[in-house]
Amino acid sequence: MPQLVKLGPVPMSLIYIDDGPKIVYTEEWIDGKSLREIIKSQGRVPVSDVLRMAIDMTKAIETLWSVSKIHRDVKPENIIRRSDGSFVLLDLGFALDLDDISLTGSDKICGTVPYYSPEQTNPANKRKLDFRSDLYSLGVVMLEALTGSNPFLPRDGSIEETVRSIQTKEIRRPLNIRDVSPDLETLVLRLLAKEPHLRFRSCKMLLDSLNMIKEGMVGESG
Repeated sequence: MPQLVKLGPVPMSLIYIDDGPKIVYTEEWIDGKSLREIIKSQGRVPVSDVLRMAIDMTKAIETLWSVSKIHRDVKPENIIRRSDGSFVLLDLGFALDLDDISLTGSDKICGTVPYYSPEQTNPANKRKLDFRSDLYSLGVVMLEALTGSNPFLPRDGSIEETVRSIQTKEIRRPLNIRDVSPDLETLVLRLLAKEPHLRFRSCKMLLDSLNMIKEGMVGESG
């Protein structure tokens, strides 16, 4: 699966240090730029690149879910664009295997707060998360790539305010910030629905929608 990073020569293993268990592993080196670097340098990423990134990330999320895993940390820093323009998802250290035991306590949340799904903000939901949580995080990444900013970062930068924003804030329509197609706007807002059942019911449905938008762009340019 080219959309997922491969493990390096040091296999994933569990070690114990003073503050508890830690996962140690290596990943393959990928020559490219992170989406974070791209956003910093460009501000707003071209729509065609956002669509390609979203398609590649959806395939990565789908692959993980096919083996009962969720990534839990989909964010610009963990997405690399290769020299050929394709994108790969890094850092499987936070991936949760729903068929295995948890390494973190029931009161611990893994991931990066501004990219949490609403259900991910509650530690009690950890074993109930599914691929739709990763799809929500992807929606946040898409909106940030399209507009140049994360919609949930408060002015004071506090974790508490960020979590409250994720749980309650209504997202501004992307068309109010940038001229994107109504279909793309609808797709992003659907990914950012507060309730999982209001998002896409499968990764395939999302992929089909993304490809339709991409093909429509090609038709318009032709």
